[in-house]
Order: sequence, then structure tokens, then C-alpha cells
Amino acid sequence: MIKVFLILLLSFKTLATQGIIRVHEAPVVSEPNASGRILMRIRKGDSVYLHPNYLNNENYYVTLTRDGRKAYIRKDFIKLVLNNDSEEIGNTIYVKNDPTDYVIDEPIPDEYPLKGHPTNRAQVDLIFKQGPTSRYGYTSQVERESNGFEGSLNIKYLRPASFDDENRLYFGFYGGISTGQSEYQLNGDIFTKESSSIFTLGPVVSYTFHKRQYFEIESMLQVGVNYQRRFISQDDQTNSIAEEKLFSGMMFNIRLAVNLSHKRAFSSKHTYFYHGPVIDIKLPSTLDSDAQFTHGQLWPSPSVSTELEGTFGYNVGITYRY
Repeated sequence: MIKVFLILLLSFKTLATQGIIRVHEAPVVSEPNASGRILMRIRKGDSVYLHPNYLNNENYYVTLTRDGRKAYIRKDFIKLVLNNDSEEIGNTIYVKNDPTDYVIDEPIPDEYPLKGHPTNRAQVDLIFKQGPTSRYGYTSQVERESNGFEGSLNIKYLRPASFDDENRLYFGFYGGISTGQSEYQLNGDIFTKESSSIFTLGPVVSYTFHKRQYFEIESMLQVGVNYQRRFISQDDQTNSIAEEKLFSGMMFNIRLAVNLSHKRAFSSKHTYFYHGPVIDIKLPSTLDSDAQFTHGQLWPSPSVSTELEGTFGYNVGITYRY
């Protein structure tokens, strides 16, 4: 049996055409198409014998594997040896953009072969929540009120904790701006409007307590130092008087959020889309004015005192990891 195989192999080589592998590692496959099973690989510069009856096939040459099985190899991976004076083999046989070459270009990166995942996070989000319930201490009784909604834009920067090997705990800081408006109708046909702007800056801490292939769930705590400007306008239609005043001051808030983060948003491995509920707790504070009122009967106090209050909201945002 061995003798028969040797005779067949020698006969094939005698009749075969010789070729030289042009690519780094040419696959020899079981079928003449891309779905063929890889039977072996031949390295660049090695000789391979091709069946002369199949040289005109469209994309593949026919050859034999080491154990004598019929196999196929892509034409563009081989340089035929014509054995005539016009043939120049040299370096011209090699493919410039080799699809089989997996060798890393030099110089090799410092982090090779291990490359860590992106660690730093930049986030931007929008929060929509119920407007504040605290208001100025009007003299007249409030008959109707509309608190509306408060919206805020926030930007965050976070880095992982150096002592957390699981890459779950992050620290950073954030800044944001919030706006809201409330309207009231007082007894005696007095209509008032309170418009506020809040500028916030403070630390933030995040902990990812649930990780899966396509999503993560994280909890986030933010403590903000706020500067608030509240414009209050009153229109007494009965007495035909109106006035607007600015009240401002510092305040603190604590914000708790639970976010569901979807990985690979917008087909980017660095971009996450997240959303989740938010609880915003504002600590008691006082907003003061310059106390120079044109119509003193509308302003029983030169300040606005706010109590401890909590509001619920929802936030949506984008995380970029780098």
C-alpha cells in the first residue's frame, strides 16, 4: 500500500507544475471556495506542486496534502514557476498587502501582548424631574400653582479606583446647570412666576454591581455645591402694580441614581448609552435679595427659605470610555 502511494505521489510530482507560496501562510482547503475546511497551511517561500489539468480553474489550483488528499489553494497566493529565461522570481513574488500575515509590525507596542480595557470615563447626560416645591413666602394665599418640570445638563469625568482590581469603583467630579419655572395665582388676582437657574459642581462616585456581555448596572452618588439664581416676578392686577426681583445664594444637594448601561452604542466599543431613575435631595438653604423693593407690600421678606425636599426624575446619557 505504501509503495502504491509513493508511486502515485511521484507520478503526480512528475506531471505537476511547481509554484511558490507568495503569502505569509497560505491555507490549503478541502473545497474550492471560502467555506472550505482548512487541511494544512504552507509558509511563504515554500514550493508546492499543482495539478496541470486544473491550472485554468477560475480561483483555485488543485494540489495534494501531505497525506495525499486532493485539496485546493487560492491562485493569488501562489507564483507559478515557468522555468524560462523571462522569469524573475526574487522579491516580486510576495504580496504587498498580505491577508494571511498576522505578524505585528515593529516596533512592538509596550502593552503587547496584554492590552487593558479603556478605564477613564467621560459622561454627559440630561435629567428631567419634578420642579421644586419650595416658594417665596407670599402674603396672600396661593389659590393655584404649576410647578412644571426641571431639566439639567451634566458633564462628568471619572477614573477607576487604584485599589479595585475588578474595575467596578470609580471616582471623579461633575458640573451641571439646571433650569426650572413655577407659576402661582394668589388671592386678590396676583400672578407670580419663579424662574431659577442652578449651577452645580461637586464629586461623584460610581459602583458597577452587575456586569453582563451587553449591559451593566451601576449606582451613582453625587454631592453638589450649588449657586442658585431665582427671579421672582409679581403682577398685582387689582392694584396695577408689578415688580421682579433676583434672589440668590448657595445650597447643597445629594443625587442618587441607578443606571442601566448598554454597551457598544452606535456601533462603537468605547461608547455606552445609559438611562435610569434619579432621586435629588436638596438641603435647606436661604436665597437673599438686595432688599430694595419698589412695592414693599408685595415683598414681606427679603429672602427665600427652602426646606429639605426630595424630587424624582429620570436621566439619559452617553458614556465614552478611553
